[in-house]
Amino acid sequence: TYREFNLDRDNMTGDIDRTSYTDYTIYMEVQPSEKYDKLVKVGQLDIGDAEIFMPAMLNETTTGTIISIRPKINDEVVWKSIRYRIEKITFERIGTYEIFADCYCKNLDNV
Repeated sequence: TYREFNLDRDNMTGDIDRTSYTDYTIYMEVQPSEKYDKLVKVGQLDIGDAEIFMPAMLNETTTGTIISIRPKINDEVVWKSIRYRIEKITFERIGTYEIFADCYCKNLDNV
C-alpha cells in the first residue's frame, strides 16, 4: 500500500500534519535489509529498513483505477503490516524516459 500524505503544516506549531492521507494499492518490489546483507554507507539503511522499487509515475492501482502520483519523500509504504517512510528517492531513467523510482525507506513500526 502506498500512503500519500497531504503534508500541510499545523498553524500553531509548524509541524507537518500527518493525519490526512490517501492509501493506494500498487505494484512495487520491497527488499528489506537483513543482518546478512552487504554493508552500505553509514546512515543509509539499518537492519529492518527497506529498499523499495516502484514506477516513477504511479498511473494505476492493482485494480486498474487510474491515478497520477509521483512518489515523494515523507510518503509511506505499508507492506506485510510494516510501515516504512520514504527517506531518499533516485529516479532511474533510460535516455529521457524515467523507468522506476529507487526508494530508501526507514522502518517506522509495525501496524
